[in-house]
Amino acid sequence: MFIARPTSGGIVFLLLTLAAAGVAVMNVGLMTALCASVLAGMWLSSFLIAQFSVGKLRVERLTAADVPGNSTAVLPLKIVNASHFYRQVMVVREKLDFSLQKVCRTAVPAMAPGETVILNREINADRRGRYKLEKLTVISGDPCGFFKRTRTFHLPGEITVTPRIEELENLPVSRRERPSDGGEGRLLGHAGIGGDFFGIRPYRPGDEIQHIYWRGSAARNKLMVKEFEASVTEKIHIVLDTCAADVGQDDADNNFEHLVSCAASVTDTLGRRYCHLTFAAEFPGGERVRISGDSAGVRGKIIEALTEIRCSPVSVENLLCDAVEHLNPGDTLFLLTMTCPGALSDLVKQLRESGIRVNWIHAPARNFPPVEPDIIRELPPPLPESPDDGDRIVIDFKTSLSEILYYDDALEKV
Repeated sequence: MFIARPTSGGIVFLLLTLAAAGVAVMNVGLMTALCASVLAGMWLSSFLIAQFSVGKLRVERLTAADVPGNSTAVLPLKIVNASHFYRQVMVVREKLDFSLQKVCRTAVPAMAPGETVILNREINADRRGRYKLEKLTVISGDPCGFFKRTRTFHLPGEITVTPRIEELENLPVSRRERPSDGGEGRLLGHAGIGGDFFGIRPYRPGDEIQHIYWRGSAARNKLMVKEFEASVTEKIHIVLDTCAADVGQDDADNNFEHLVSCAASVTDTLGRRYCHLTFAAEFPGGERVRISGDSAGVRGKIIEALTEIRCSPVSVENLLCDAVEHLNPGDTLFLLTMTCPGALSDLVKQLRESGIRVNWIHAPARNFPPVEPDIIRELPPPLPESPDDGDRIVIDFKTSLSEILYYDDALEKV
């Protein structure tokens, strides 16, 4: 908006000015002419003040830190008053798709000539994903509030809202000792893991940068890492159900989002301990993602995939059938589902009988009713229990992951 527009109060004042001018024309006199000229002068001066209220204003977008879901995002701005005059209070407005509020409005305090203000705008981050920040609008006017002047600034930027992560204690994973097969007749070595130095080898994806052997890398003209013996490797798998037909009605707080948060929490916890971690899920368009490797090395990749993952039409049975090819006795499987068909229960039973520890977390859509204003969110009446209910953990919107996934050192449920 390049020209100041009158507000509702400004329109009323304009009508009052026109009425005073009409009276002055009909009844010529000093007082009527004086009143009409004063009102017209106020209206014109308000227009001029509003018109130049956003001139010589510089706005710069500062880098916004990534935030987890269901937290407060801080979007900093640097605002400079480059004029030689005082500037009254303004409002910065920006449309933000990652928040249920949709629009962030923040007041800018009055500024002295040449003053710089760092404005830390706060808004709830409700939807995970990567979001482009394009433009924002500065709204100002005149002290009387008769006119409004806006100016749009194109300031490209981005912000990432990662899944919500809950801190977990001891996860229910297998502690069975099993040698790691290196495929060369010896135990598999890992960069920086273990107590006995074995040698050096070429860098593999997932190795920690801090364990790179720089002198050897320079001599061989390629990255080399120090290798240590490792006799036991826990292998943990996460399979996430992404079937769109089973997602709850609420846009931001549904069963799928809770399972994504569960997968992110398990990944984050395992990233602080050494194990072999595999994540499997289905992206829209039939793109099946499978990330596997050292838990510390693949943690970032899995969190990145969980940040952008959306629902797909593929059922979890097909996804689990493909994952079975990579499961071995002694492995641990975190199965996160939104549906529970009989074929899936039979497959889980077979996996457990083969020596695979299955932690089945089930989040049905009915346990995540939509969030409606002025209505208390309540769970529906429970369904009759089935014989297979003991094989899985059923969660709802009130469930705390840190409670259902808390086990003691003997892997007993607390």
